[in-house]
Amino acid sequence: GCPAYPDYRALLAEARPDVVVVMTPHPFHAEIAIAALEAGAHVLCEKPMAVHVGEADAMIAAAERTGRLLVGRVH
Repeated sequence: GCPAYPDYRALLAEARPDVVVVMTPHPFHAEIAIAALEAGAHVLCEKPMAVHVGEADAMIAAAERTGRLLVGRVH
């Protein structure tokens, strides 16, 4: 009974989740996390948070702009 989505954008638009856990290969973390934050979801991101510092800065800025939580998973 759990829906499946071929693309995270469809999931964000249709399911409107409260929380998104980003567990994709790390080059995709920033893109997906920012989209999820902008869709109104809180985000838990697997490490590394981003490939480049600028991506991490953009993720943090999106969290601040949207008032959503962005949490990086650490061991």
